[in-house]
Amino acid sequence: MYNLHQEHHFEFAICQHLGANGWLYAEGDAAHYDRQNALYLPDLLAWIEATQPESWQQLTKTHGASLPKVLAERVRKCLNEQGTLEVLRRGVEMVGLKKPLALVQFKLALAIKHQTTGRGGALIYCQNMGFHAAALPFAHK
Repeated sequence: MYNLHQEHHFEFAICQHLGANGWLYAEGDAAHYDRQNALYLPDLLAWIEATQPESWQQLTKTHGASLPKVLAERVRKCLNEQGTLEVLRRGVEMVGLKKPLALVQFKLALAIKHQTTGRGGALIYCQNMGFHAAALPFAHK
């Protein structure tokens, strides 16, 4: 039987269209999605390393190889407790850092040149990422 009318064909067409129109898409990107914490961890790590190198060095020194796990869990905890908007406004505090980690760069109010670093503002789409119910703040037992 011909299977043209199945969801994976539709999803593939969406991915191809978004990838051709400015979204970051690579087949297999979904494998890097952290379902437990509902975060796309490679971009979180790259963002912090590129925009806050001093904090990144201190975190690497403090946490070593466990940094991705520790950071993901801390960000998830902050999101659950404070909400997305507050975390974006105030950042994420971590032991050993003098100031919170910024997870966003706001456009400057003055008309001076604004420089962003990394993949700031990038739109990302991954196929079939799914989620983990425990990562949702309203799914507490």
